[in-house]
Amino acid sequence: MIATIYRGHKNLNDLFTMVMVNGDLEPLLPWFTANALHVNVSKSQYVLFSRVKRPNQRIPDDLRIGDVILTRKSDVKFLGIHIDQHLEWGVHINCVKTKIARSTYVLKRIRKQIYTIDAKNLYYTMIYPYLSYAVEVWGAAKKSLLNSIEVAQKRAIHCIVSAHYNI
Repeated sequence: MIATIYRGHKNLNDLFTMVMVNGDLEPLLPWFTANALHVNVSKSQYVLFSRVKRPNQRIPDDLRIGDVILTRKSDVKFLGIHIDQHLEWGVHINCVKTKIARSTYVLKRIRKQIYTIDAKNLYYTMIYPYLSYAVEVWGAAKKSLLNSIEVAQKRAIHCIVSAHYNI
C-alpha cells in the first residue's frame, strides 16, 4: 500500500490537482524497481478522507500508477484495521464484533467440558486480542459503536462464568 496524503484542496475535481497527484505517483514504480521492491498495483487502492458526510461524486477516478487505474474505496483494511473515509470506525468495530461473536460461540459450545480457568484462558487467546489490537486508534469511536463491542464482551464473560444474562 502506498500512502500519499494531500490536504487543503477545496476542489479535488480540479484537473490540476489530479495531474499533481498522478505526477507524484508516476515515479514510484521505477523507484520500487530500482530498490528491488515489488508493488502489486492491481491490489492498490485509494481513499479520500473527508469530514463531509456526503461523498463527492464528481471526483474523477483517474489516479494511476503506471498504466493501472487505482480503485477508489470508501474503506480499506491496513494492518488489520478497517479505515473508512470519515474515520468513524464503524466498519472496523463491526468486524471486531463479528469475530468476538464467532469466538464466543466456540467458547459457549465447549464451556461445559472445561474448567473456568481454561475458559478464561480461551477468552484471553480468542477474544481479548481483538479488543486490544490497535485500540489506541479506534478506541475513541462513538459511544454507540463502542457499546456494541461492550455487549459482545459481556456475552463472552457471561459464558465464561456460566451466568445467565439479559442484554
